[in-house]
Amino acid sequence: MISQTVFRLNISQKVGLGHFKRLLILKKKLDIKPLWILSGDKEIIQKLFKNKNFIYFSNYKNEVKYIPTLKQKGFKKVVFDIANSLYVKNNKNLKLIKAYKKNKLKTVSFDIPYQRSVSDISILPYDFKRKKNNNIKN
Repeated sequence: MISQTVFRLNISQKVGLGHFKRLLILKKKLDIKPLWILSGDKEIIQKLFKNKNFIYFSNYKNEVKYIPTLKQKGFKKVVFDIANSLYVKNNKNLKLIKAYKKNKLKTVSFDIPYQRSVSDISILPYDFKRKKNNNIKN
């Protein structure tokens, strides 16, 4: 059975695989079967999501049109892990989250510290107290 939760992320060769792994861990910890809403490299997505319930959107406009359908189908919350450099630079992540909130869906997002948050719950997955070790060689 699908839960009332949507996981939203972008996946391509440059971004998203770490975000995907983080959401897989969250899925396992919460013991849920979310609906995945994805954008990015369709070929990579199809390989990763062979047996998973997902919806692919190639553009923002089509995704926004679909949001009311999610609400009608009983989905109540959306977990976003879309804070990558391209989305943040153009505030696309904030615009997308606002579109879901406009449709009365609860929002949770993994965010970056230097951008304001518009989600109901914002998670900053960084350790700010840990000091940088300059002795580590790359």
